[in-house]
Amino acid sequence: MVERLFRVAEVFGFRSGITLVFTDCPTVAVPARLRVGDPLEFRNPDGSVFGCPLVGIELASPYDPQRPFGFSLPRGTDKALVQQGAEVWLARAADAEIGAAPDRRGATAFPGV
Repeated sequence: MVERLFRVAEVFGFRSGITLVFTDCPTVAVPARLRVGDPLEFRNPDGSVFGCPLVGIELASPYDPQRPFGFSLPRGTDKALVQQGAEVWLARAADAEIGAAPDRRGATAFPGV
């Protein structure tokens, strides 16, 4: 299954090697149930494509469901690979669909996020 999720609004790179991506979509409106380890594909405005797994989900305190959805990429990812305005697609294999075998990677699933 390949599904368009949202667009990239902002990208932040930190000296620690962490890259955070914030989207144009409020957390409450994310169109798919995302899990740590899900494969993402970034289709940049310049035509380039970059793929990597989702490694973290931003959970702000206090929680605000209207806050833009944010997530992190693998440590060391160059923020230049993800451009503002890029479309973010979920490219999950059919056997990883919701309701299939449980996630055995030790990752936590976030319903509706």
